[in-house]
Amino acid sequence: MAEKPQVLVLEDDIMFSVRLESVLKKSGYAPLMARSFEQALQLAESTSLVLSIVSFGRAHLRPLEAVTRLKALTKTSPVIGFLSHTQIPQVRPDAKAAGCDLLVPNSSITMRLPQLMARLAPLDGAVIDMDSAQVIAEEEE
Repeated sequence: MAEKPQVLVLEDDIMFSVRLESVLKKSGYAPLMARSFEQALQLAESTSLVLSIVSFGRAHLRPLEAVTRLKALTKTSPVIGFLSHTQIPQVRPDAKAAGCDLLVPNSSITMRLPQLMARLAPLDGAVIDMDSAQVIAEEEE
């Protein structure tokens, strides 16, 4: 049996973490849950990730620095960030400069994670489709 693709999630809110972990498992991925910046880097250094998901809503997780370090470690695997839709316009320039491939509202990461994963880390070996992922992330509720 082939190993499931590993996805790192940097989030310390228990309810949010459990929700993301459950959706990732049901979608065929092996979630690696990090509750701190340091733990996220340790996991990224010791595994082969297909995607990283970073909470930008918690400054103590050092999301900009986390994205920069994750991109340096994982090279080609996408890094997506999530936070309140009201904060995205202010955060987007710095997130992009840090290497964040996609910044999505909290509601999109919880409601549309399977669809985002199918575009950003396809299980069938298809090419990453960032444009489609962006469209999915921006769809109205």
